Amino acid sequence: MKTLNEQITEIINGQKSKSAKRQELIKLGLTNLDVRVLFKMSGVEADANAPEPRRREARNTLARIISKYTFGVEIECFNAPRTVLLNAATSNGLHMQSEGYNHRDNRRYYKLVSDASISGNDPVECVSPILKGNAGGFNSLKSCCTALNSIGARVNTSTGLHVHVGGGLPKCSI
Repeated sequence: MKTLNEQITEIINGQKSKSAKRQELIKLGLTNLDVRVLFKMSGVEADANAPEPRRREARNTLARIISKYTFGVEIECFNAPRTVLLNAATSNGLHMQSEGYNHRDNRRYYKLVSDASISGNDPVECVSPILKGNAGGFNSLKSCCTALNSIGARVNTSTGLHVHVGGGLPKCSI
């Protein structure tokens, strides 16, 4: 699956008309302002004669647009004793706490909660805090996965991975 950055870059560099590109970018959740800035900056980036400060600004524009999006991840697994996982998370520099089952969002730490739908020994649901769509958010999630892998956490047909995306995406109705 392609990242948002890869999808945007593919659309911008594609052979479609500017109007078709605009429609595809809007479908991805970008605002009209984001699209206008992207078109302007992609022209600067492509111009080898543009001053370096303008080219640097163009290179950073996409990262700024993506960073306003937020996401959260819920990882259901088993073979993950809470105390062992808490120690592994701490050694990876990750703030994690064990809690009772709840639906409270937070921005400070990963929480371990119970989930009765998971089959296997030592089942746990690891819920990320609200993360930013930037290197910090992705590195935090990578540290969590590293901690889970280091203790031998496993998945099976009773487990799942849920991703929540927010931060400016258009409302949709089903």
